[in-house]
Amino acid sequence: LHGKEGFPYSDSNKNSGIVWSDKHLFQYLVAPTKYIVGTKMVFAGLKKEAERADLIAYIMTLQD
Repeated sequence: LHGKEGFPYSDSNKNSGIVWSDKHLFQYLVAPTKYIVGTKMVFAGLKKEAERADLIAYIMTLQD
């Protein structure tokens, strides 16, 4: 997974050291502000595993 070039990611996201994968994203989507403290991601999260899995599956179809 990779980000969108030119998107103003927060310093917390840019400096997290995370090499993003579906596994990281699965955990991140539960509560982004707890997974990366200081993120600008304004999103409460997806608590249901099936919803997170469906979203990640969709995102994977958008990859280059």
